[in-house]
Amino acid sequence: MWAGCFVQVGNFDNFPCEIEKSLCIIVDEKAKCLEYNYNNLGMYTCRNWEGSKYGGMNESQNSVVSVIHSPMKGEVCPLEEVPDPAFAQRFLGDGVAIIPEDSEVCTPAKGKIVSVFETKHAIVFQNEQNVRVLLHVGIGSMRLKGKGFEAYVDSGQQVEEGDKLLSLDLRYLAKRAETLASPLVMTNNRNRYKIRVIAKGHIEVGDPLFEVVEISA
Repeated sequence: MWAGCFVQVGNFDNFPCEIEKSLCIIVDEKAKCLEYNYNNLGMYTCRNWEGSKYGGMNESQNSVVSVIHSPMKGEVCPLEEVPDPAFAQRFLGDGVAIIPEDSEVCTPAKGKIVSVFETKHAIVFQNEQNVRVLLHVGIGSMRLKGKGFEAYVDSGQQVEEGDKLLSLDLRYLAKRAETLASPLVMTNNRNRYKIRVIAKGHIEVGDPLFEVVEISA
């Protein structure tokens, strides 16, 4: 899904677009490329997006190391709005939160499960590019001691993208957790990589959520 996207620019509809060395995200049909270059390969290179559900794409000359996909269906929420300073102030890593709308939680990429917390409210995952992310379902959910969660994976297990990780009893959790907002943050290589959020608003399981990019020297 990373090659051959189509965008709209002015009166030009549905022409090929090249972004970041031919890697591009398929955008919805309402997306528009506000600024673009025309290169010697006959390709339009977009520099400034508007209207895509995946958000802005205008800053990107850094190499994309990995793409983390959404593990759940819901609404994307900035970390700053999570009522826990460990996440809101990025002490545990940079990322984004999702307010879940469905009980199913899935693997955000191919890789392995590093750790499943005994209380099942959090899972540490590492993908094939050795990017490690922490998924923390809800805030105040640890004190529930596993109630409201059912885990389908174990520590050390190899997983494919989209494999089922957890089932949530959203009604139970909504009544007892402080919030359902669920941070997903990158916890390692923070001096080498940064994340770029590429999703906003409503998101489905498997939609691109954020990119991990190299920090410029």
